[in-house]
Amino acid sequence: TAASVVLWDAESESFSVSASTVPHQPAQAGAERVRRKGGASRTIVDTRRPFVTFDIRKDPHGANSLLEQFGMRAYAGVPMHAHGVVLGVLYAIDREVREYSDDDLSFLTSAASQASAALWQFRLNSSIREANIKLANEVAERRRAHQGLAASLREKEVLLREVHHRVK
Repeated sequence: TAASVVLWDAESESFSVSASTVPHQPAQAGAERVRRKGGASRTIVDTRRPFVTFDIRKDPHGANSLLEQFGMRAYAGVPMHAHGVVLGVLYAIDREVREYSDDDLSFLTSAASQASAALWQFRLNSSIREANIKLANEVAERRRAHQGLAASLREKEVLLREVHHRVK
């Protein structure tokens, strides 16, 4: 019925909802409801293993109340990771109580792998862009400093020639 991507920030130990296709749910409605500890998302991040709940009323983690509010009944979550780093969780969410097959989990794992690779590449490109901006700023600053030094040197050379001329 729907899918959600919940991103994990290990530094701040927090989650953010990156995307969700839950019908009629505002884009960031679930962001503040994803628990840092004790919830399914954190369990998936910590164990790096899929987690399935066939019926959210029987969820050992106490499913997010937002799921029930929007008529969802079951979910399967798989970790998104790249290069040994957990990036988040990809969820498949259903309106009916549902048993997810091994094929369903394989498909989700494959989709999470592709999404992780794209996200990793995006983050890598962003950090390269940021590094390039810093380097460009540093080069510009050094260029200005060099120009200031060159102007100072020219001024001193002119003064030195004037001193030599007067000494003569």
